[in-house]
Formats: sequence, C-alpha cells, structure tokens
Amino acid sequence: MHLVTIVVSTDGSERSLHVLPHAARLARAMDEPLALLRVLDPRVDCASELVPSLREATRLVSARWKQELQATLEANGVRGEALVPVRLHGEEIHDAVIGGAAEAGASIIAIDTRGGGMLRHALLGSVAMGIIGHTQLPVMLTGPEVDSPTIGNPYHLFVTSDGSTAAAAVIPVIAPIVAAARARVTLWTAYIPRTGDISSEVELGLAHDQLRKMAEGLPPGTTVDIQVEKGQWPGGVAGRAVERALASGATALAISSHGHSARYHLLAGSVALDIVNRSPLPVIMSRARPS
Repeated sequence: MHLVTIVVSTDGSERSLHVLPHAARLARAMDEPLALLRVLDPRVDCASELVPSLREATRLVSARWKQELQATLEANGVRGEALVPVRLHGEEIHDAVIGGAAEAGASIIAIDTRGGGMLRHALLGSVAMGIIGHTQLPVMLTGPEVDSPTIGNPYHLFVTSDGSTAAAAVIPVIAPIVAAARARVTLWTAYIPRTGDISSEVELGLAHDQLRKMAEGLPPGTTVDIQVEKGQWPGGVAGRAVERALASGATALAISSHGHSARYHLLAGSVALDIVNRSPLPVIMSRARPS
C-alpha cells in the first residue's frame, strides 16, 4: 500500500462525498496522493451475503466496495486509491476511520459533517466529532452550505483566532500544509468591545501582536496577511469570519476547535462548529490540547 496524505472518509452516501472535491483540491495543491475510505462492519454490511462464512463474506464485500470506491474516484476525476478497513467487534466507527488513516500513513482526514440546523447538536456523538476528538491529525470538514471548490487559484488558508494559546495551536498543525501547498495565509481575529470599554485601541494593538506572533510559526517565505476587526455583526463572529474568508478569496478556513477567550468572546468550540455550519468553504480543524 502506498502512503497517502489525505484520507477521505465516506459512508457510501452521496452527501458524504461533498468533501471529496475539496480534499482533492488540497491534494493537488500539495502534490500528494489521496485515498477514499469506507469502514466495513462485517456484522452489518455482510448479513445478506450467501456464503458459508463471515470471513468469506467480508472478503467479497471488501472487494466489491473497493471497486465501487475506485469507480467513484474516477467518476469525480480524482486520482487516488480505495481503502476498506474492517471494523473490529466493539470498535467505534471513528476509531476504525482513524486506524485506517493511520495505517495508510495519512496526515489529514477529510469528512463531511452531514450536519444541518444547529450543527453543534447534530455533530455531537457523530463520526465527525469522534474523529476530531480522538486524532492528532487535522480534519477537513464540509458542512451543509459547502459549495464547489475554486479551481486554478493558489491555495489560500483563512485562519481564525481569538488570541488564546489554544487557538494559536492551529499553526503548527497547518504549517506542513502551508509548506506543501505553498499556500497564502490570512490570519484574522475580531474584537467585540464591551459597553463602556475605553481601552479598545490597546486591545486592538495586542490582537495585532498576537497574530504577528502566530505568523512566526508559519514556514519561511509564506505570504501572510494580518486582519484585526472591531465591531459587532448580525451573524456574530462565525458569520463575520465566513464573510471575511469569502471576501479574501480563501480556499479553506482553518481553526482550533477549542480556542476561547473571555476577553474577545471568540471561537469557543461551539463557534468553530457554527463556522462549519455556515461556510461554503471547507474548514480544516485541529483539536486544541492542554500543554
């Protein structure tokens, strides 16, 4: 098996493939291989096979699924390989996905959230959230508003931050992606002043300093744009982040899923998921971990 960089997880449904063109866009930018993965649960997926043993049924279904996955890649004009890891008894689906990705040598996992409405509730306990919560890898997510990817432009990551240590943890995670894709990066944060706040200029200056510090962790030679906004917006911080990402011509957003700051009121886990819910662009998410 060839080592791959991006593993796209599917459950075989059309909706789950919405992430595939975005993952393929990143794979082309990085000049790295891609794989399409579907977890096989023998006790569920092989029940209708008329063969003497579960082992033989598993072999037959696995071979058929690999052919179907390869056909899906070809139909979408994507070069890649098919992976069908077998779910062990008692194993969670997200663990099977992570294990299959690890065996393939993946550095990124991509999955469609299939969320709708309040994504925070739609995702809790789902495969997507299970993957985010249990892998060290960055996870590319597409939400219900995702659109087709832009083709031809240089890769451009729009990175959101609230200035916290947890939010800044996204930088070492995306740095290899930035280097391989030769991506342009926009670092963005927003300051929401409180009633009677008279120190906003100081806070804005600190926000600029924090983003400049984050920029130092990016690969040398990276084109970086730093944006700090002050205000309040009808769509809240998540809506404004998506607006600014689109206005900047970004290819994808990147965010730490557990960044938070009482001062800026930004980018707690629920806001990160709200961005996924609203965004026509994919969101590359990393789970912040305590230092």
